Amino acid sequence: YTLSLHDALPIIDDLEMGGYQTVLGNPDRWTQLGWPLHRATFIKRLNELRLTRNDVMHFNPGPLPPNSVGKLRNILKLLRDFRGPAGS
Repeated sequence: YTLSLHDALPIIDDLEMGGYQTVLGNPDRWTQLGWPLHRATFIKRLNELRLTRNDVMHFNPGPLPPNSVGKLRNILKLLRDFRGPAGS
């Protein structure tokens, strides 16, 4: 799924990791979230997550970097914190 910064907002379930980066990399869309986070830093972390995901999903025979699990846990916690209560 290829997406540019000026495309209409796609169905979020159809996006791949790069699509999330593109959507959230758009300053206007980022502002709509209302998250008190530094956008560029968040996008950088998403890219690290994408690289780790690709290593796992494409069966990279080498070990993951030692801090990969910690980064995954941190971004998961962050997303859960800003998502709000389940079902909202």
